[in-house]
Amino acid sequence: MKKSLDIFIWAILLFLITPSGMALASWNAVPGDYTYSWKLSLEKVLLLFLSPSNKLQSSTQVRIAERRYSEFEQVLDSEYAIESLNNLNKQLETTSSDIQKISQTDSRDEVTDQYIVSLKKMSAALSEQKVKAETGEIAIVTQKETSVGTNQQAKSVSNKQTVNPTAKPTAKPTSVSISVAPVVNPSTVASNPTIAPTSAPVAENLPTEEENTAEVINEIIQTEENINQVIAVLEQEKKSNQDQHKSDDGSKEKKNDDEKDKKDNRDNKDNKDNKDNEERSQ
Repeated sequence: MKKSLDIFIWAILLFLITPSGMALASWNAVPGDYTYSWKLSLEKVLLLFLSPSNKLQSSTQVRIAERRYSEFEQVLDSEYAIESLNNLNKQLETTSSDIQKISQTDSRDEVTDQYIVSLKKMSAALSEQKVKAETGEIAIVTQKETSVGTNQQAKSVSNKQTVNPTAKPTAKPTSVSISVAPVVNPSTVASNPTIAPTSAPVAENLPTEEENTAEVINEIIQTEENINQVIAVLEQEKKSNQDQHKSDDGSKEKKNDDEKDKKDNRDNKDNKDNKDNEERSQ
């Protein structure tokens, strides 16, 4: 019995300690770190716990969006800059969608204000990072998508050229006729234009630093435009909600005034009827 209880206690401790250890290990993780997937998973778990409250969930999404931008600043000089910007844009879309799910107008406006302030800070910071990239203050390297494609191509070529020295021939060797291309004398080529000179294959060049910088700057500009567009939509929706709220308040106030006028008219009529009855009785 005691042994079973000890096993149960250790299982509970392991269940509680493991997420805490994962959270600590992945707290400052950025794209490219092996603990980054833990970080994203823990965020999903947190949002799941907050799902009963749309306001708390949306506020947390705003903080996660700020987190995505912070990650971008940390990896701007690495091969994960564009991937980080893509993560940020996805988070912006998710946050905007969650805010719309808040049913109470006051709560939705409160989170919207919080989000707009955060977005404006991101937009201003992106402009600063763009200037640093343009002036060369931050060195931009080949991005992950480009480098991976090149590495895969190189690996494919390498695999084709690799020969297994232990492989046994499947058939007896036969005589092979080898044709050797004739050596063309340059003077002959010059005198006879119909003979095309042979050229060595040209290796594919990696993107230059200028091309890498231009690619990242273009992504920064697109993200900044996306943020400004989100801000404009949120501000327009908030204004529409406020106008609707004022209209509803005006309609409600008018309705109350009408009810009051009707009540006053009824009271006046009742008073008049009572007075007439008193006069008749006299």
